[in-house]
Amino acid sequence: MSLSALARLGFEEPAAAAADLERLGAWPPDTAPGGNRLLADIAASAAPQLAARALGALAAAHPDPKRFAALLRRRLGLRRRLIPLVAASRSLGAWLATHPAEADRLADGRSFAAPRPRDELVAEATELVAGAKEPPAAWDGLRRFKRRELLRVAVRDLAGQVAVEQVAAELADLADACLEAALVVAAGESGYDPPPMRLAVLGMGKLGGSELNYVSDIDVLFCHEPVAGADAEAANRAADRVVRELLQGLSAVTPEGTCFEVDANLRPEGRNGPLSRTLGSYLAYWDRWAQPWELQALIKVRPVAGDAGLAARFCAEAEARVYAGPPDPPTVAEVRRIKARVESERLPAGADPRLHLKLGPGGLADVEWTAQLLQLRTGAERPAVRVQGTLDAVAALAAAGALAAGEAAWLADAYRLCLRIRNLAYLVAGRPVDFLPTDPVALERLARAMGGPGRQRLLEDYRRATRRARRVVDIRFWDDRG
Repeated sequence: MSLSALARLGFEEPAAAAADLERLGAWPPDTAPGGNRLLADIAASAAPQLAARALGALAAAHPDPKRFAALLRRRLGLRRRLIPLVAASRSLGAWLATHPAEADRLADGRSFAAPRPRDELVAEATELVAGAKEPPAAWDGLRRFKRRELLRVAVRDLAGQVAVEQVAAELADLADACLEAALVVAAGESGYDPPPMRLAVLGMGKLGGSELNYVSDIDVLFCHEPVAGADAEAANRAADRVVRELLQGLSAVTPEGTCFEVDANLRPEGRNGPLSRTLGSYLAYWDRWAQPWELQALIKVRPVAGDAGLAARFCAEAEARVYAGPPDPPTVAEVRRIKARVESERLPAGADPRLHLKLGPGGLADVEWTAQLLQLRTGAERPAVRVQGTLDAVAALAAAGALAAGEAAWLADAYRLCLRIRNLAYLVAGRPVDFLPTDPVALERLARAMGGPGRQRLLEDYRRATRRARRVVDIRFWDDRG
């Protein structure tokens, strides 16, 4: 078989691909047992050239290249997990090449068959950092843990084994575990033993709603209270120091990458306010100065790390204020004004808004804002709609009669599709992607990574889903008769 055969199979650079495939025993044909099967699986992937390059680099970096290549040729399950991953994500392929032993874990399908419970992730992450000799080693260990678990989620996602909302929930559980472990490291670095306060971390935004994507920042609030007998000012200083250590450790970039970008700017007074407040201070702010959008943001608050009792009290007090009663007309008008301003300020000039996955008509923000406005309108009398996740809220609103079943289905379909496109577009491009790609090659590769028949079907599905969702938004968000 000549190099032209590789070109016909979809390899853009046949000579380079041949060198990588030779290292794997997949070229020339019949060179090694299972080589033909491996070649066929690589050629059928979303990006054959990229997959061959990543697998060749992985084999070259592996402690036992021949054993790894033989395992890849022999084990169908390993190929089904590894090839879609490296064909879709250049960054995860590169990470595996620097940590080749991690690829061996993919041979055991049992560890990828189901999501890991949150408590299990928290226990592993906290044990890992507690066993480190120095804080830098603990932080790097946590970064490796995060990337390893993210890879596990991506493998199941790309194999089509899990719904997009489950991917989002698993990523949120991973963030929770990293926050719990980060508190352990940060408290040790702060020098307080024991600290003079209890500290709770509250998730907001996509973290609070358990709807993270692969590249999400995590939005948090911090709340503390002095322990018995502690001076209030000393507790304030200690909380501030621990929070600063946590933010620095999670956001720092090292050769192991980063853990999470953490955003605490949803706190009262934003960047100008203290990083952590007591619950009493939050209550005073909410009751005297909070703007409608600040209370709306608390729809998504949930405990994610730290003192569980303090976090539960925080969430109960927040819920009492968010759902004190239906919003009056000026508040509804303000919610609409803020949404319109966000779209006008954040959409790039000259870009086609219809292709913006988050801010475009029928996109993620349309669905989220519609659900939240309906929650504000109905939540005082119907506690069942007081949920954090957008898809959960849509379902609860339909059950409560605030949305027709067909409306809820259209909103949910658009939200799921936009979220999945955004997730896999990040894996494919290696960077955040806000727009549906217009380049035919990029769109085709994305469609193949999603397991679809091609770019035209993906574009048609996207347009239909967002068009339907926008019809619901026009009625339920913008029209007072909705």
